[in-house]
Amino acid sequence: MQTTVQTERRRDARIPVSLHVLALDGATASRRRAVSLSASSLVLEGERAEPGSIMQLELSVPGRAEPVWAAAEVLPVEGRAGSVVRFREMADCDRRAIEAFLERRLAPRPRERVVACGVEISRPGECPS
Repeated sequence: MQTTVQTERRRDARIPVSLHVLALDGATASRRRAVSLSASSLVLEGERAEPGSIMQLELSVPGRAEPVWAAAEVLPVEGRAGSVVRFREMADCDRRAIEAFLERRLAPRPRERVVACGVEISRPGECPS
């Protein structure tokens, strides 16, 4: 039997991240860290939340000054620490911000090739300025 999370992985590309999240679960607020992100869900590190519960999330996305706000449902997952949440409600501008971040991270980067002392070195991406 497939879990919801396995289906999510097939539908959307998931990338490893380290993003700050403020999670509001009822009257409780906690600072968490997202360790994986897709266009439809994210994985939160730390204490596991109750499956089926709804959280309000404030997510810091690189390249955007304002945080992304979303309502998310905690998915039932076994064998994994933390919580997997699926985005339920989100403003279009916030959804576009997440999609743009994912596109930037998933875009192929040019490789620079250098030969030094007879050894070829291949650097993924451009050199930092």
